[in-house]
Amino acid sequence: MKQMRTSTDNFEAVKRCFDAYGGDITHWPAEARERFGAFARSDELAAVRLEAETLDGFLGAASAPQVSVDLKNRIIAQYDAPPATMTIRGLLSDLFTPRRFIPAGAFAGIGALGLASGILSVNVGYAMTPEAEAYAYVYSDSVISLEAFDEEEEVQWDED
Repeated sequence: MKQMRTSTDNFEAVKRCFDAYGGDITHWPAEARERFGAFARSDELAAVRLEAETLDGFLGAASAPQVSVDLKNRIIAQYDAPPATMTIRGLLSDLFTPRRFIPAGAFAGIGALGLASGILSVNVGYAMTPEAEAYAYVYSDSVISLEAFDEEEEVQWDED
């Protein structure tokens, strides 16, 4: 193994390994074991290693919580096993349920409503005569008012 210089970064990295993987260096991932193994066994980290080994021993001595038989039976009774195999008929019946079509129907209804309102707004629009188009082109900065046209929809030009 290569010699590592003692640095704060290495010290913090080995502490993180002790915190994550425990005091037994053989349980560390191979890369961490190869990179920090010699430094982790050094006297500089004896206190950190001892603390991690103590925590490992404490966690190893803890007993698993006891679960009553009644609780196990209630959990098992509530479990619904999924069907073993899915048939084509079952797949199609799940795929084509009415509630799956509600969003599509709402979307289609909104689209039809938009199409109908667009058609109605085009049909109700005001057809411009050539004079009105010329007036709108010349005076594009101003708002065309109905006062500019007479009954025959011809432009009433100012006398100015």
